[in-house]
Amino acid sequence: HYFIQSNLRQSTRCHPPNDSTSHQKLKCKMEALDSNGIERVFLRLLNCDSDDGLQEILGRFLVPVLAAFQANSSLLPKLNELLGHVNKRLLHRPDVQLPFYSLVGFVRGEGVSSFSVNMGVLYVKKAYERLSLEERLSNVDLMFSCLDNTTEFQSEVLLSVLLPTLEKFTIPNYLDKQETLLPSLKSKVICRKIFNFSLKVILMPYVALTDKDSWKTQSTLSEAKIAGILKHIPTLTPDSLEGAKHTLVHLVSCEAFSHHPALVVAFLVIAQADTRCKVSDAAESRSKKMRNAVNWEDEGVVVLFYGLFLGQDKLPAKVGTALESRFQSG
Repeated sequence: HYFIQSNLRQSTRCHPPNDSTSHQKLKCKMEALDSNGIERVFLRLLNCDSDDGLQEILGRFLVPVLAAFQANSSLLPKLNELLGHVNKRLLHRPDVQLPFYSLVGFVRGEGVSSFSVNMGVLYVKKAYERLSLEERLSNVDLMFSCLDNTTEFQSEVLLSVLLPTLEKFTIPNYLDKQETLLPSLKSKVICRKIFNFSLKVILMPYVALTDKDSWKTQSTLSEAKIAGILKHIPTLTPDSLEGAKHTLVHLVSCEAFSHHPALVVAFLVIAQADTRCKVSDAAESRSKKMRNAVNWEDEGVVVLFYGLFLGQDKLPAKVGTALESRFQSG
């Protein structure tokens, strides 16, 4: 018999919120396991000989195990050994589901250390990839909501894993529908992170997915920047990248970013140079509606374009400052 606290008893994957706004209050209330609890979980994993059994154990105990990283640093060797075993088991079992909603609640929880969040983000990524396409599409905004409590690197991991799904994602044209579908975009921090990531993706050449040598001559995005995105989604295809770029064009030009027309149009001008007509035509159509409202001498726009013109591997720090000030104003 294995004892575990009653508040850890829940379904394997957990259930999604009952309404469209309740995920804003999603919190992880699970308590961390102690040394004895970790030993018991490990024994259950070792005795588990089926996918269903593994899924049930991870659904109940994965988040408490991650919480233990923060609760007691002396448990690190045991925790690393346990999670190493879990990762090996998951590697060849793509049908085993992870507790996606509980993991999101853990990542978004208050007072969670950066190290624990980092571990949580990696498992949110694994959990999201294992969802069905319908579930992934319905949880795009929930993934966006995680950006509020993550570092730039962690945010890039979460946004990278969204790219294949964004190919199928449709951005509504009307503000009320956008707010209903993507309430997380009300956060200026989240909008800024999405903008920064979208700029990297829109600059990414399609040849980077098919010929690893040819794209090294690209002057506007470094090998490290591209590799940093692709390592999280090694199966991304040129057609999927095209679809993701097309969605990002509509996303960045939606009403949530309307307080920053100069930066949005700068993004759209770059997108118009894309080699795929689907992306360039969408960007041109969107930019025509905003050009008259843009001050082309805006500091953020000038520095952004000039940095790209110089072929710098990363955007100048001044662009980051300009972006930050505009996403905090308005």
